[in-house]
Amino acid sequence: MAVESDGVIEVASFYLYPVPVDTAMHEGIGWAIAHGDLAQICRAQVCFGAACYCSSLTNATQTEPMMKAIWNGQLLAESDDTVVVENNHYFPASALNMEFFADSAHETVCGWKGTASYYSVVVDGQTNANAAWVYREPKDAAKQIKGRVAFWKGVQVVA
Repeated sequence: MAVESDGVIEVASFYLYPVPVDTAMHEGIGWAIAHGDLAQICRAQVCFGAACYCSSLTNATQTEPMMKAIWNGQLLAESDDTVVVENNHYFPASALNMEFFADSAHETVCGWKGTASYYSVVVDGQTNANAAWVYREPKDAAKQIKGRVAFWKGVQVVA
């Protein structure tokens, strides 16, 4: 039997707490699930009418590794919120040290991701042309990397 009180739903020995979108899911309202000492975040829901079930749980205490992008001895980006697509870590724009980035006119097109725009990386007077790219308006299949930046051409991405 489910009992709701102040937005918290008790189902047997599990408690479901509504959590903000940016904490639990990128779309819709997510739920934090607490059971004893285990706290988890629902990352994906399947809904049938008004009933929603969590189809992907992540431990709330689980943290992603802090990823760093480094070139020529300088930290270009650092974040524990990267998205991995085709073995590339895509960093949020807010994680970039923009002092090392210069816009480039270079573009490429991926059949399923869309058009990539590039940045050149400039450190201590040395330029690594087109070493970072971003999909500003990706296709739907790649929407999770919109506005995120990935690296190549000798930029080390390490944990």
